[in-house]
Order: sequence, then C-alpha cells, then structure tokens
Amino acid sequence: MFKVDAEEDESFIKSIQPLPKNIIERDVFHSDDFDPDRFLASRRHLGLERLKTELNGHLSFLKNELIELINRDYQDFINLSTNLRGVDKAIVAFQQPLTQMQSQVKDAQGHFQTLINELDQKLEHRAKIRDRKTSLKLLLNIHDSVSKVEELLEINTDTKESTDTQAVLVNGQPSEEEGFLGKQIERVAVEYNQMQHLVNRGKHLEFVTENEWRITRINDILQLKLSKALSQALQKMAEGQVNKSAQQSMTQCLRIYALIDQTHVAEQIIRGDFVHHFLQSIITKNPSFDKDKPATSSLPPTADTFPLTAMYNAVLRFASNELNPILDITQHRLKGTNYEVLVNALWVEVVELINRNCAFIYAAGQTDACHKNYTASIQFITSLENLFHSKKSLLYFRNHPSYATFMKRWQLPVYFQLRFREIISKVEDQLRDSSKQHITKPENDQALALKGSKAIAHAIATCWSDQVFLFVLSHRFWKLTLQLLTRYKIWAIDLIDRAMESQEDSSRPATPGVGANGSDPGPIDESLVVVLACDIDRLVRLVKKQANDVIFEKMPNNVHDVSLLKESMDEMLDSLETSTSHEIDKRVTGVISRRCMESLKLVKSIFSQYRQPNKPRPKEPSHFIPNIFKPFRAFIDQNQPWISDAKASAWAVMIIDMVVFRYTLIISDLLDNLKKQDDTLKKFKRGNKTGFSRSLFGSGDNKANANDTMTDSEKIQLQFVLDVQQLGLELDKLGVKKEDLECYTKLCQTTKPFEHLLTSCPSDQQ
Repeated sequence: MFKVDAEEDESFIKSIQPLPKNIIERDVFHSDDFDPDRFLASRRHLGLERLKTELNGHLSFLKNELIELINRDYQDFINLSTNLRGVDKAIVAFQQPLTQMQSQVKDAQGHFQTLINELDQKLEHRAKIRDRKTSLKLLLNIHDSVSKVEELLEINTDTKESTDTQAVLVNGQPSEEEGFLGKQIERVAVEYNQMQHLVNRGKHLEFVTENEWRITRINDILQLKLSKALSQALQKMAEGQVNKSAQQSMTQCLRIYALIDQTHVAEQIIRGDFVHHFLQSIITKNPSFDKDKPATSSLPPTADTFPLTAMYNAVLRFASNELNPILDITQHRLKGTNYEVLVNALWVEVVELINRNCAFIYAAGQTDACHKNYTASIQFITSLENLFHSKKSLLYFRNHPSYATFMKRWQLPVYFQLRFREIISKVEDQLRDSSKQHITKPENDQALALKGSKAIAHAIATCWSDQVFLFVLSHRFWKLTLQLLTRYKIWAIDLIDRAMESQEDSSRPATPGVGANGSDPGPIDESLVVVLACDIDRLVRLVKKQANDVIFEKMPNNVHDVSLLKESMDEMLDSLETSTSHEIDKRVTGVISRRCMESLKLVKSIFSQYRQPNKPRPKEPSHFIPNIFKPFRAFIDQNQPWISDAKASAWAVMIIDMVVFRYTLIISDLLDNLKKQDDTLKKFKRGNKTGFSRSLFGSGDNKANANDTMTDSEKIQLQFVLDVQQLGLELDKLGVKKEDLECYTKLCQTTKPFEHLLTSCPSDQQ
C-alpha cells in the first residue's frame, strides 16, 4: 500500500536545481562530481522525449565543435608534409663526409691504442727493473748487515762449520773481548734489529734462504753473549755486590734484550739463574707441612705459628730485597718495555716449586688446614699484587695462565661440602629429638636457652667466622645461612605442635613452673613453647645484628644488589618471627583459656543454689570468679624469665577475649532459660491461684521470709551482676583496661538490665 509523505516530497522538491535556459548545460558534464544517476533523477519531472531532444541537441553541438577544432589546425598539417620534401637527399649528402670522418677517427684511435700499449709495456718493464733494483739493494743491505753483525760479533766467516764458542770462550774463561760486552753490545743490538727487519722484508728471496744458517748463528752467538753478560750481572747481585757498576751492567743487558724484543728470554734467565737459586731453599718439602700432621693451633696463620705463611713471607722478603734492584730497573728505568719480572720470573717459579714440593696444601680433606693454606695463599697473592706499579702489570698477572692454574688447584667446592656436612651434622644432632631440649637459665636478656636455638646461632656464626668463611664461597655460605633459618623455622613449628599436643593430652588443670621436677613431661613441654618464643625473638635480633656487622661486610665488592640481599634476609627473619609467633600465640592462649574456662562450669550451679527455699539474697560475688584467671597468672609468674611484658599483655588480651566471650554465652543462655521459666510461672499463676506453682518451681512471692522480698529469679540475676562486677576487678588486676575490651562491654550489656537490683532493698544492703 502506497502512502504520501509530505515532508519527504517537500525536501525532494527543494533539492531540484532550477532549470537553465537550454535545459542542458555543458558545465554540468565537465564538473568533477558529475553523477549521471543524480543528473537524470534531478530532471525526472521532464518528459523523456524532451530530455532526449535536449541531449541530442547537446551531442550535435559537441560534434560541431570537434569539426571546428580540426578545421582550425588543418593548414598546419598540410604545410608540414610540403616542408619535408628533399630531406632524404640532404641526408644522403651528409652521409659520405660523416663516414669518412668515422674512418679517420678509428685510425687515430688505433694509433693511440698502439702508443698506450707500448707505453704500458715500457712502464711494466721499468717497474720490474725497479723491483729488481730494490731487491738487489735489499740483498746488498742484508749482506752488509749480516756481515757487519758478524764482524761486530767477530764470527769466523771462512767456513760454514765455524762455531761461535771460540769467539766467546778461551779455555773456559771469558775472552779478551769482554770489554765488547760493555761498550759495543748496544751497537750490536741496533745492527741486529736492522738485520732482522731487512731479513723479514726479504724472507721470500733465495739469498735469505741460502744464508739462513748465518742468521741463526748470529742469533745464537748474540743470545750466548747476552745471556753470559746477564748471568754475570746476576751472579754479582746474588753475591751481594749491588753496586753502581753492577746496576749499570744489569740495566744495559736488560735494555738490549728489550731492544731486540727478547724480554721473555731475559726473564727466563733471571728466573733460572737468580730466582730459582733463592726459592729452592725456601719452598721445600718441609716436614712441618706434612699433610698427615693435624693442625693443632687455633691461632690465625702468622709467621710464627703457621709454616706456610712463613714461607710466603720469605718469598715476599726476597721480592722486596734481593729482587728489588731488578724490579727497579724494569719498572722505572725501562718503563714502557714488556718486562713482567714479578710474573714471568718470580710467580711462575713459586707456583712450579709449590706444585712440585708442596702440592698437598691444595688438599681439602682437612678443612681447618685447607682454610689456613688457602687464606695464607690469598694473603700472599694480595701482598704480591701490592708490588705491581701499574694496572697493566696487575691485569697481566691476573690473566696469566699460571694464576688461573694455581686458583683452580684449590678444591673449594669440596671444602664447602665438607664444611656443610660438619655444620649441618652438628645442627641436626641438636634438632633431631625435640623432647631432649633442655632449658637453661638465661645469663642475660640476649642469651638463648634451647639447644636447638643455640645450635642454629652457632652454625650461622661459624659460616661467617674467619676460621671457616672464604671470600670466593660467599654465595654458598649465604645460601647455607638462609637454609639454616628455614630449618630452624620448620623445627620450631614442629616443636610447637608436639609440645601443645602433649599439653592438650594432659588432664592437669594447673600450669607448673620452670623449676618443677624435670621428670614430669608436662612442665617441660609447656615451658618449651614459652622459651621457644623467647629464643625466636632473641635469635632474630641476633641474626639481624650479625648480618649488618659481619655478613654484609664480607660480601664481595662486585655485588651490586646488597639491598636485595638485605631485603631477603629481613623477609626470612620476619617470616620466622611471624609464623612461629602466630602458632605460639594461638596454641598457648588456647590451652590457657581452656584451663581458665574450667571455672565457668560452676556458673550453672547458681541456679540450683537459689532454687533452695528461703535462700537469702546475694551480697558477694561467686567464689569461683577470682579463680577464673588464676591459671593464667600462675603461667605468667612461673615462666617470668621467658615472657616479656609486651608478650604477657598480648596473651592476656587474647585469653580474656576468649574467656569473657564464653562467659557471656553461658550467662545469656542461663538468662534465657530463666526468662522462660518466669514466663511459664506467670501462666500458671493466671490459671491457678493456688500456691502450687510456687512450690513447684521454688520461686515467686514467698512471704515466709519477711526480710526477703526478691524472687528467686531476681536473686540469680543479682548474683550475675555481682559476678560481672567482680570479673571487671579481676581484669584490672591483670593490668588490662576493661573499657577497651569489646567482649567485656557486651558482657556488661547482658547484665545491665538487672543492675537496679543492687539498690532495690536498701535495708538488706550491708
């Protein structure tokens, strides 16, 4: 069904564009946003015939315009074809001279290429001549250099089989040319360096290969002369002739070795002829180092008590005294050379002699001896490092293969495993049987009482003691410390469980003291829990102090997360303190509160007490009220050395809350029962006016006693009021503010409706 929407039709009419004069405008088709559908829709009011006529008219207009455009440029097209006549003949006329010119250019190019090839050949020939000239000059220089060095060394060049010994020694004595070693040896070194340079440049030449034997002989003879001169200088120093002449001779020899880049040879000579001579009498198979002999001294390793330290001190004295002139030359006068005498001559020799004569010091079987040996060795290395005068030498020492080998010889993982077993076995012996935990009277407010607590504290102190701790094992001892604290936490919780299970099975209502008979398991178990709480608090404070004073001070300097370690330690100690404290509080207060609640069983006896006929109104609180918290007071008094005031107050609040809450439930239940009885009695009174109901329940308006106007129910209610007031006094005696206790406030609200009974009969009040 169709319908007419006036609003839509009106909006469509407004959207129709006004008709132009010719209906169709050309600009409409040229616009960028032209849309045929929109164009036709906007003109749907026109008839199809008229729209077709207009579009055909527009098409004719476009065709005419196209024809006019072609006719306007037609003359130019006609003239273009006329102007191109004769162009082909002109092209042919130009082709012949261009071909001739191309041929001439190719001839010139060929001629120039020939000249270039000839020039390249001549240049190549010239380069070969230059190379040959250079090689010839190099050969002449090598020959002259080799001959000059042989002449300076006075080597016989007549035969290839001539030896250098005759030029150096005559009948086993220094030759007459010994002055040569002092005056011309530096010149020989310079010429030798130049010869080595030339030989390296011409090592591809046959001449060098053929004369290799001469170069080798020169090197051997020069090394022999230098080693002879250096050995003589070292011998003088070993004999104590450390004078100016000996120092000059030593300086000259070492400088020449540096000039010829043979410093390692000089260091080997110093090690073999000088260092070894001294160290072989120091590092020996001394019986005092025998590994089968136990270390009986508990003193720190010093020169007087520990032989290994004495040996290391002797080596350091040798380095500071006898070896010092050589170190002064290499580190100061020849600064900048490659000499590392302390490492290549002294340290390497020390390590080799130790491995040969004292290898047993590496053994980790005897932990005390291994610790002393390693500590003494590290102290020796530290003292030796102080003798280095540059960071470069120090890094060279620490990166030297012999240093790595020496450090790897120490079986530190094995040492730690043995220490781990020693420490853990002693701890487990003390923690294994919780029932044998004896309590000792504390010497002060920081002393521990239980053997298990003492064992853990001693184990942690042992881990970081100077007699056990090793710097490189700090991460392992740190982990062991955390493991010990975790083990103590598990042991403490287990001890709490066992002790409180024993207490729960015990049927005794009272809490005996610490000084009771030791054969009675009851007081021991109960005291264990109290003493354990005290030990945990003291152990936490002790470990925190030890961590700040000892543990973190011994951490390596490259540990950047010391704050993280402190945080983990604090978390561990807080976990130990909070978890065990919660369990102790829960179980101690539970047991003591149950003992206190034993007196609350007598509350129900108040009913039977005032059901008796002619019972006078209550004037005093019940006899059991002062005894309610007697078990708690006895518990605190008998365990006073182990319970702080803060802990006693906290326990008091928790026990009071449980006991008063239970007392409130009992009174509320009894008052509800009493109210039900009174309601039942009133119903009987309304139904039966006789005294049957009164005689049946023993309550009501009994006129037999003229001085007592209270009913039995009111007497019971008054008794509850007196008991609650007395309970408040008992709380005051415990030092607890009853006004701050929510449980006591609720208890008072329970008896508040009956407080008017206190003043109901003033004549009876005393």
